[in-house]
Amino acid sequence: MSAIWGYLDLADADTELIKQDIDNISEAMTQPYKNCVIERFETRTFANGFFSCGIQYFNRRAHDEALPIYDADNNTVFTADIILNGRDELVKELSVGCDKDEDELKGLPDGSLAYIAWKIWKEKFVDHIQGLFAIAIFEIDTKAFYIFTDHMGHRCIHYFIDGSRIWFSTLMKPILMAVPKGKISLNDKWIVACESVGSPVTYIYPWLTPYNNMYQVVRGSFLKASMPTGDKIEEKRVSYWDFLNKKKTIESDKSKPERDEYYKNVFIDTFFTCVKDAIDTDKDVAATISSGLDSTSVSAIAATLLKQRNKKLYGFTSVPISDYEGQHDRSAIVDESPMVKRFCELYDNIVPNFLSYEEKSSFTEMDRLVRMSEVPSKSMTNLVWVDEINKKAAECGCKVLLVGQFGNGTISNGNVLARVYQELIAGHLMEGKRQLASYGKRYGIPRKELFSVLVSQLLTKLMFDLSLDRGYKKSFDDVYLKKELLDKYRIIQNLRECDKKSGYTEIVSRNQVRQFILDETVSQNISIYDTKQSLYYGVVTRDPTRDKRMIELILSMPSDQFTDDGIERRLVREYMSDYVPGFIRNEVFRRGVQAADATTRLKRNGKASVTADKESLLYNYLNYENVRMLFDDELKDENVFNVLKIMALDSFIKEYSSFVE
Repeated sequence: MSAIWGYLDLADADTELIKQDIDNISEAMTQPYKNCVIERFETRTFANGFFSCGIQYFNRRAHDEALPIYDADNNTVFTADIILNGRDELVKELSVGCDKDEDELKGLPDGSLAYIAWKIWKEKFVDHIQGLFAIAIFEIDTKAFYIFTDHMGHRCIHYFIDGSRIWFSTLMKPILMAVPKGKISLNDKWIVACESVGSPVTYIYPWLTPYNNMYQVVRGSFLKASMPTGDKIEEKRVSYWDFLNKKKTIESDKSKPERDEYYKNVFIDTFFTCVKDAIDTDKDVAATISSGLDSTSVSAIAATLLKQRNKKLYGFTSVPISDYEGQHDRSAIVDESPMVKRFCELYDNIVPNFLSYEEKSSFTEMDRLVRMSEVPSKSMTNLVWVDEINKKAAECGCKVLLVGQFGNGTISNGNVLARVYQELIAGHLMEGKRQLASYGKRYGIPRKELFSVLVSQLLTKLMFDLSLDRGYKKSFDDVYLKKELLDKYRIIQNLRECDKKSGYTEIVSRNQVRQFILDETVSQNISIYDTKQSLYYGVVTRDPTRDKRMIELILSMPSDQFTDDGIERRLVREYMSDYVPGFIRNEVFRRGVQAADATTRLKRNGKASVTADKESLLYNYLNYENVRMLFDDELKDENVFNVLKIMALDSFIKEYSSFVE
């Protein structure tokens, strides 16, 4: 795996002038990557431009990567940021279509296998490869340039087009440094959308980035750029993986107990396969471990597989500062370390580490993390501990960091209200009633109380679907963000339509669940952090709950596999009983709180940064007086999100405004 970047000029211009451009642009674009943990830099220059690759050694095969590839026989240039999954199946397919046998193919690195697949299947090669990848290809004879992303968009890749020229890069900063001054400007629509939403979500619109005319290729897609006529590149964006239009449910005519056993076996086998590929490294493996279902499920399977290889799993858990005494409701698990310790005792090859990073806060790490993520992040309280875990994992010699962050959409998906709703809209009124009653009986909740909650949720959903609810508009910031900008870009109207597709309340159809899982912006929001953390620490983030094979399985399973007979999140709570202990699986009403001590940390560490001068450009988007009053107020749980959101935007503008108009 690696970072990739490059430049092309598709015009038939003076070769010497192009060569001078190439040398200067290559030097400018390479510079930001020198701050990353890259084992080897490689560049291939050709008549129209150059491709570069900064190779990281996450597994033994990466040492043998010969990227970029310049294939003179086929007049093709190929480079890739890639880790393949399912290599054995791919090798069998390739052996039929090329002049190499299986043994020879097994010895090739991932980039070489992907290039052979391209030679055989061209644009359809993504139907045969899977894993984590962003791939750039230039066909010299036809002057066709391609960028492909993997099915779930694990790796971010950006591009910028100006006339006959195109720049591409894993990071955005190399493009900013290489594109002529005055060509790039801040994307006001992107910034307003980002700042408007009261959640950690940063990317709202697919393909868009914080800069006008710079784009990020979304999951399961490819860009084709060519210049058939004139002097301007024509873009074609293609979504190659549209699973929603394929068969949605695995059919089974077996009895319910036999059916459940069948689904359980398929799920466990798929999960093990995904984790096995995720821990494919010749170095050590780390994992984030909380008291939740997803991280413990991933860690349990990883520990089981690593035990067979006499290997350890280094577990990392964020804990509050030592004297934290914050007030939370009874459902909150503020310090997850006791449950994590109990879990780790069941697997003697897990080495638990509990990180409190006492002197750090979102204030002290703000500028560095904004510079690293290249966006005005609204996840700053969580980014601090995620960053610390990556740092410690690297210090332990780990090359893989396992997470289960997508698990809520896949392995631990399912809630009783959604199941009841799905039965009702299918016309199964008695089954819907039975499911609600089963849940009440299991947890001792009166039927009348449950029915009241169901009716309330149904009314909320109806009002939302009819655009009659007032609460939805209140979730957008029109206090600090200028309301005229919200209106100008129709942010609320646009996001309402998106939320109608993927669901806004707990009551969602199975199709809405599928829409959420495949939402392109969800993948964009995850990939920007995973990719950049791996570049700066040399530890690749792997999430088996977001593996293409797991996604396809989850999208194909019927509703009763996620919630049935009162058991929510059933795939883990019931099917993972051999791996995840009952004290975690059966904890229904209490949840771990991430960064519970954030406000206390901020008061102790770096508070002076709040009163520091802010960039004047900030107030192109925000209301000056309201921001000033916010910063004059005392820090408290209720205002921390807005304080950090605004400071992150200020830090972003400070860091990147010098590159734009």
